[in-house]
Amino acid sequence: MSSSGEKSELPTPKKERDARQKGQVAKSQEVVTTVSLLSVIAYVWATWGLFTERMITLFDEVALLATGDFEVNGITGIYKAFWDATSIMIPVLGVVLLSGIAANYFQIGSLFSFESITPKLEKISPGAGFKRIFSMKQVVELLKSVLKIVILSFLLYFVVRDAIGPYLNSLDCGTPCILDITVGVMLQTFVYSGLAFIVVALADFAYQKHSHTKSLMMSKDEVKREYKESEGDPHIKGQRKHVAQEMAMGDGGAAAKKGTAVVVNPTHFAVVIQ
Repeated sequence: MSSSGEKSELPTPKKERDARQKGQVAKSQEVVTTVSLLSVIAYVWATWGLFTERMITLFDEVALLATGDFEVNGITGIYKAFWDATSIMIPVLGVVLLSGIAANYFQIGSLFSFESITPKLEKISPGAGFKRIFSMKQVVELLKSVLKIVILSFLLYFVVRDAIGPYLNSLDCGTPCILDITVGVMLQTFVYSGLAFIVVALADFAYQKHSHTKSLMMSKDEVKREYKESEGDPHIKGQRKHVAQEMAMGDGGAAAKKGTAVVVNPTHFAVVIQ
């Protein structure tokens, strides 16, 4: 049998609203990472021709800088290579930024709260620091990181192993063939990683929702206290209802109809002002 002090009750809507105002919401960073990764894959796939053309140009410029006369092509070559690399990266970073915003909005909607980032003295205490380091949340984050590293390691091993033969056969073809194989390996790695990360993201999203709800669990006393603060004392509300019923059944009902205002005592009395 649970005691009144045990946190066995689901959080009330008010408790959830108060937590949200403080920036305490259920959010999975794995969902953001996965959505960003899949968005980049979709962007590269949609702009495959332009992307590979820019990559070939960048590779050629870097090769020219490495093998050519630096005094003749140095500054100009570096500027062109830098600009081409920037033109490749800016759209990718834009896709990552927009997809990250969309993933966060999908999870928590519109939320602006500065309380979660406001410096607090208890956050810098050694005791609180050790608790955060060895908390269940940090253990879960560590396990997720290890799992992702293991997944990526296996994927890279199999993808690179299968690509060694095509790489060796493409040496006589030159940069275009090598680049085409490289981009193919990258896309293959991204697709397999994306599928694996989707599974991790869904599991993490469910865990974050469960963990957030568990952190807001309330005791029976807390639920009663919140109800009293929000709705008033149930005993007084019952007395008011009883007085109203007596007025409706007795002569007070007729007097109340003729009056311009009714002043009700919280427990027993009602005064009609005419």
